[in-house]
Amino acid sequence: IPFGTVVEQGFLKAGTTLYDLSRKHQVKIRSDGTVKNESGEGSIHQLGALAQNASACNGWTYWYFEDENKNLVSIDQIREKIRQNMELAS
Repeated sequence: IPFGTVVEQGFLKAGTTLYDLSRKHQVKIRSDGTVKNESGEGSIHQLGALAQNASACNGWTYWYFEDENKNLVSIDQIREKIRQNMELAS
């Protein structure tokens, strides 16, 4: 599932900030499903790797958003909801 699906289906909006678990790094979601910060722009995986100075990163498990209570929630939970919706539709 491309991360852009999260924006297209309205789970998260463009402009939403994503954080790593320690809140040391953050990116903003763009309308096309890419993310951007002061280091550049790209996929959730590319910017997650850049934040960790790593060669690769699973952005789905690296990035989190804040819920209405300011708790961090993994974007991977949204991917699971999309998967479940797809299974129900088929």
